[in-house]
Amino acid sequence: MKLYNTNRKRLAEAIFASSSPADDAEVARKTHDGSESLHSGTMMVTITINEIMAALKQLPKKSSPGPDSVSVEALRSIPLKVLTVLLNLWLLHSVVPSSFKECITILIPKGPQANKPEDHRPITIGSVFCGLFSKIINHRLRPCVRLNDRQKGFMPTVDGCGENGLQSFGRQSFGRQVVWPTGRLADRSYGRQIVWPTGRLADW
Repeated sequence: MKLYNTNRKRLAEAIFASSSPADDAEVARKTHDGSESLHSGTMMVTITINEIMAALKQLPKKSSPGPDSVSVEALRSIPLKVLTVLLNLWLLHSVVPSSFKECITILIPKGPQANKPEDHRPITIGSVFCGLFSKIINHRLRPCVRLNDRQKGFMPTVDGCGENGLQSFGRQSFGRQVVWPTGRLADRSYGRQIVWPTGRLADW
């Protein structure tokens, strides 16, 4: 504190000339090939072509373009090296240009008499570039972040609508035997485990 008030040049020399534990630390690898899960300490390694190829396969083939008018088909025609440079600039600078973050919101009527705001379902369409970038980041975050067990939406292995339907059906049919469309017999009164037609196990 004394040097800070009297001679900041000497203070800077003392700080940068001294040894630091970080100098001896192992240097983190600079790329991630997707063969193993990332942890929170390696989230900022550069995005690879393999990661981009995997994320491109997850994008729907038929998807409306965002404000930039770039479709998924057009995105896939861009050389992978160009996409790699672009996405790594976003990642390493921690900045996505505002023009790529613009979205279009479309209000879809829920019925023929849709006169109020609550009678519409909003759907937001963004840039496919951001969609690609988000899928890569999401894939890296998934092993690091544990979501609540009640999270059903936007989960790749969860049939949220099916589970909600099963629970609702179970409440309405308490104590009665019912037959699923698959021909399985389910007895609500026994509290046994059954298999939902999607293959998920449900505990009644």
